[in-house]
Amino acid sequence: MAMRDRFKCVATGVLAVAVFGCGKSEDVPDVHPVTAKVTLDGEPFGPTSIRLIPPVIGEGRSVHGKVDASGNVVFTTFDVGDGAPANTYKVVVGQEFGAPPKPFPAVYQKEDQTPLEVTVTADGENNLTIAMDSSVGGPMVEGGAEFGSGGPDPSKAMQDPAFSAGANPSAEPDE
Repeated sequence: MAMRDRFKCVATGVLAVAVFGCGKSEDVPDVHPVTAKVTLDGEPFGPTSIRLIPPVIGEGRSVHGKVDASGNVVFTTFDVGDGAPANTYKVVVGQEFGAPPKPFPAVYQKEDQTPLEVTVTADGENNLTIAMDSSVGGPMVEGGAEFGSGGPDPSKAMQDPAFSAGANPSAEPDE
């Protein structure tokens, strides 16, 4: 086959994929727009992040949302803001690399303990309210933890002058 014929075959194949696409996989669920208002004791809670987790592991996809300072969140499954598949979800609240806007009960940060649930439907509007209550009891997340980890705030190490100079601030000094 001549080089020119090979080029025509490749170009035709690329054009066919571009025009017809690859089709929708049977494993990709339909998603539905979902917005929510996150509150603590009736007041807006944010900025933070939220994960919606299917109640049965392996049956559905986790969904993520970034909460703004007013407590508003739009959820993402595949593409930013596309929504979530219809399902009932556990709600896990956390924060991204820094202190939460104010202390909140740690139970909301634990997938196996959170009492929060929401349901996303395939029809109608999915304007949800995620209402936390500080009287739920237990330890409080005071801040400085990564999402869901309860670990140290990694941004503090980045603020260390030694870090910006390329040194590892947690390394043992040479003697």
